[in-house]
Amino acid sequence: MTSPRLAVLGSPIQHSRSPRIHSAAYRALNLNWSYEAIELKEASFIDFMSGLDGSWLGFSVTMPLKRAAFDLGTTRDEDATAIGVANTLVKNGVGWSAYNTDVGGFIAAVQAVGLDPVGHATIVGAGATALSAALALKKMGVEALRIFARNSVQIELLQATPALQGIHIEAANLSHYLPSEERKQEKLVQTTDLWVNTLPGTVSSNLIFDAEAISRSSIFDLSYEPYPSKLVENWTQEDRPGLDGLELLVQQALLQVRLFVNGDVSAVLPRERVILDRMRSASVER
Repeated sequence: MTSPRLAVLGSPIQHSRSPRIHSAAYRALNLNWSYEAIELKEASFIDFMSGLDGSWLGFSVTMPLKRAAFDLGTTRDEDATAIGVANTLVKNGVGWSAYNTDVGGFIAAVQAVGLDPVGHATIVGAGATALSAALALKKMGVEALRIFARNSVQIELLQATPALQGIHIEAANLSHYLPSEERKQEKLVQTTDLWVNTLPGTVSSNLIFDAEAISRSSIFDLSYEPYPSKLVENWTQEDRPGLDGLELLVQQALLQVRLFVNGDVSAVLPRERVILDRMRSASVER
């Protein structure tokens, strides 16, 4: 009998730490399951999923496939349905069930390091990851959000998301805060409880934060390449709380492991604390 197969899908995927994180969990559970990284662009997604054999149990899904994964789901969990974004696919009797573990992973990561409660938060970026972060923050009781983005359409989609109704969302133009030959780069000076960066590290490392803005806030940098996070270093140098994206990666992966193993995101694994520690250790291996 063929052992169950799992993978993370996305593009680019070479940098992904998911194979080592998931593999650590399955070893701890004494499961002979394989987990690999597969480079896959959106144009090839449906053909790839249609051509799979019966050995595949499920997939982690990263950019740019999270909306396509949601569309593929014959069933969808509450968080995926709320924002139209899925990062997990699990085989069911008629196709694939779509889940979003980014929302729950975000909340678990923030609570694990004591960055909550948060009254006002600022998100840099407005893509699929920002949507998950915004929903997580609403669940945590945030009453107001400021969103920095270069694309006004993304901001409008986020503001129009029914699941985010009831939370005040203020839009801000990110372009003024990125390096440009046409204008002087501005500092980010806004007062907020928590900054959440959803941009790639190669972009966000060019942002300039005012020292006073840092001194009054915490930061959760969801990127983890390059590691360690330059943004988190800026905060810790000022003796302010900072959290990098590896904790989110591990926490959302733990929820995926629950789904792949138990079929239930709320079903705690045996010796789960030990498994989580091993996943964290694997995430920082070189």
